Amino acid sequence: MDYKERLRAFNSTEKYKRELMFLNSLLSEYRSLVLDYGCGLGRAAYIIGADGYDVNDYNECLSKLEYFNILPKKDYSDIYFLHSFAHLENPLDVLRHLKENYQSQLTVITPNRYWLMQQSNRDYKPDPTVHKHYTLHELKELFEEAGYEVTLIGQFGELNNGVN
Repeated sequence: MDYKERLRAFNSTEKYKRELMFLNSLLSEYRSLVLDYGCGLGRAAYIIGADGYDVNDYNECLSKLEYFNILPKKDYSDIYFLHSFAHLENPLDVLRHLKENYQSQLTVITPNRYWLMQQSNRDYKPDPTVHKHYTLHELKELFEEAGYEVTLIGQFGELNNGVN
């Protein structure tokens, strides 16, 4: 199964649907424009009504939305990373760039590294495109180092993930 097929399979699971509902609850109450940073196939962006940004060009679901492979200059109220933060090669540089150029609330949903370690003998298959999985503490420190005020750090279901 190639990477695109793995994304498509995950995007059709109940777990993914629950995460989208959780993500939607974390976005600003008065949101205007929203950006899905690392949108993959674009399913979350399509459902939430966000623009999509990704370095890959295999978006399938963005017919009603804008897709960018160069980070756009718009006034986003919210930018989120849904299972894309671990794929960043230089996350601190990305966070600093976003802080400098956007006045947006950032939200990250990513598997907790401790959960993945516990799951390693069951259903988690390592992804070769992942640079690093983070603990909640590591994510908090990274965001603070980039100059963000971390207002919520939480755990969602059995995945124990979510930083806002």
